[in-house]
Amino acid sequence: MKYTEPRMICNLIKPIKSNMRLWMEYEKRVIADEMDEYQDSFDIDLRRVSLESNQDWRFRRCIHYFLPCGMARFLESSVRSVDPRAYLRDIPDGGTVVDRSCGEGDSGRRWLGVFIHFPTSEMDHSMYVQRRWGDESSACYCYGNQVGYMDSSASAAKNGPGASDSPSKILLGFSLYCDAFPGLIRPALRDEVKRRGHYKGRAQVLGMNAEAGQDCESSVSPHFRRGHFRVLKSDRYTQKRFQTVFVKGCFVNGTAKDVSDREARALPAA
Repeated sequence: MKYTEPRMICNLIKPIKSNMRLWMEYEKRVIADEMDEYQDSFDIDLRRVSLESNQDWRFRRCIHYFLPCGMARFLESSVRSVDPRAYLRDIPDGGTVVDRSCGEGDSGRRWLGVFIHFPTSEMDHSMYVQRRWGDESSACYCYGNQVGYMDSSASAAKNGPGASDSPSKILLGFSLYCDAFPGLIRPALRDEVKRRGHYKGRAQVLGMNAEAGQDCESSVSPHFRRGHFRVLKSDRYTQKRFQTVFVKGCFVNGTAKDVSDREARALPAA
């Protein structure tokens, strides 16, 4: 299957594209120039994550997650609202790297981001996700030209200009899915990803849970409630409190019955 790639900054001279030291110097100049231009309105975290996604894709060996067909739509629909406080779970750990564009000493270290790749028939770009240094309960993402920031203590995501809720919901659904079904994450086989060697680092495939797969195939009607993730927070869950579970889709205010062939023939013509 052919998968997406992240959106790159294309207007760079050739030496910068192939040299990490020049790239880090370029990052410093871009951030410094934009801080001077926009001053208080400039959000350094949102701008930095888009630059670091380019850096990690070009020069780092990252963890890559490949999603099967229908998974992105399912993840987006399984989250009822963009509420990190209710839905954001641990983002996969990609390890740490030294990045001198972030500063010197310990301040020059940051979390290495991970990439989420979708079938090209469903999405245009891959998503880059990164934990924020010193605050593992928060995450930044970059999808195409959309960037956003989520904190598990906040009730809403902080998105950059022009960003929609769709990438935020996919990321929240991804974090819940990995928390609920860790056994479905496995190494990608060579024949599962086209041009496997093009993706530097470790390639992982997210398997489809049986109930989630059924929910993806179910048609949505006015009486059908799609499956969704739920974090058990009530005190009555003594053994499973704070565990992520998947609630299967069901009919609301009614029941679903099959119509036999004999009954179908007896129905009056429309």
